[in-house]
Amino acid sequence: MPIFEYKCSECGTVIELLEKHCTHEKVQQCPVCDAERIFIKQFSTFAAAASGSASADLGPCGQPHGTCCGGGHCNH
Repeated sequence: MPIFEYKCSECGTVIELLEKHCTHEKVQQCPVCDAERIFIKQFSTFAAAASGSASADLGPCGQPHGTCCGGGHCNH
């Protein structure tokens, strides 16, 4: 399951939630406000660590070989 980041609409605290599906807004207990708050989905980037030289494992589009453009045929 992917991890999604949500930001508290009151105090700005960012939390990570492991979920099957994300929603734009979510009611969740804020660890800082200590109250039920509306959390807004944040746009975040994906990162993965690989062994060896990272630059050698990337295609011209900047993605790992075989992961972009549906099956590794990178046209970027």
